[in-house]
Amino acid sequence: MEWLLLALASAVFAAVGAIVDKTIFNRYKNDPVSFQVIIAVANLPVLVGYYLIARPVLDATTLAAAGVGALMFLAIILYNKCMKKEDASRVVALSYLQPIIIFVLGFFLLGESGSVANVVGILLLILSAILISYKRTGKAFRFENDILLMMLAYDVMVGIRYIVVRWSTGLSATPHTPLDMMFWILCGSQVMAYATLVLSKQKRECFAREAKRMGFGGWALREYGNLIDLLGVALLFYALSLHSAAEISALTAAQPFFVFLFSAIIFKLSPKTMHEDLGSASIIQKLAAFALIVLGSWLIVS
Repeated sequence: MEWLLLALASAVFAAVGAIVDKTIFNRYKNDPVSFQVIIAVANLPVLVGYYLIARPVLDATTLAAAGVGALMFLAIILYNKCMKKEDASRVVALSYLQPIIIFVLGFFLLGESGSVANVVGILLLILSAILISYKRTGKAFRFENDILLMMLAYDVMVGIRYIVVRWSTGLSATPHTPLDMMFWILCGSQVMAYATLVLSKQKRECFAREAKRMGFGGWALREYGNLIDLLGVALLFYALSLHSAAEISALTAAQPFFVFLFSAIIFKLSPKTMHEDLGSASIIQKLAAFALIVLGSWLIVS
C-alpha cells in the first residue's frame, strides 16, 4: 500500500500549493501567463541543482516528457485563470474529471482494466463536477461554463502527463526514475516560459512589472509554494511508478477536502489573505460534491 500513502501525501502537498497560489493571486493580482513565467523562474535554481547532481539523460522518452512539460505550461495557465476567477476549492474540485480521462487513456494505451464499479465511480465524478460548477446568484444558480470548459481542457492535458509518467517510470522496458521525469517535464515548461517572454513584448513588460511589484516577500512566498508543489509532484510520480494511473488519479481526489479545510481556516484567521465562500449553501454544495468525489473514487479503486 506504499502507492496509496504516496498518493494521499501528494494530495496534501498539492492542496497547500493551491492555497499558496490563491494567496499570491489575491495579494498581487498576477496575470495568469506572467504568474506561470514567475513559477518557471523560481524553479530554475532547483532544476540547475538537480542537473548538476543527477545528470539526467536526454533520450526519446525524456524528450517526450519535455513535450508534456510544454503542454503543462499551457494547462496551468488555464488553471491559474480559473483560480483567479473562482474559489480555490471549487476550481480544485473541477480538476477531478481527470480520473475519467485517465481511466479511458489507461485502458486503451496502457492496458489497465476496469469494472462496473469503476464506471459508476466515473459517473459520480462527472456528477460532482457538474454540481461544483454551479454558483448561486441571487435566488438562482448559474452555470459557470467558462470555468468548466477551461478546467476540462486542463484535465485532458494533466491526463496525458499521468499516462506518460506511468508508462515511462513503471511499464517501459527501460524505465526512468520519477525525479528524472519530473526534471524533464519541468524543463519543457521552462522552454515555454522563456519563449513567451522572447516572442511577446507585452508579456515581457507585464512580467517585469509584476516581478518587481512582488518584491522579496512575494518571491519568498513563491519559492515556498514551488518547493511544496515539487514535493507533491515527486510523491505523485513515485506513486505512478508503482501502481495504476487511473487509481492514483482517483485517490488524489482527497485534495479538495484539504483545500477547503485549509482555505476556511486561513479565511477565518485572516480574511484579507484568502477569500473563500463559507455561506451555508456554499458549504453544503461543496460537501455534497466532495462526498460524490470520495464515493466515486472509492468505486474506481475497488
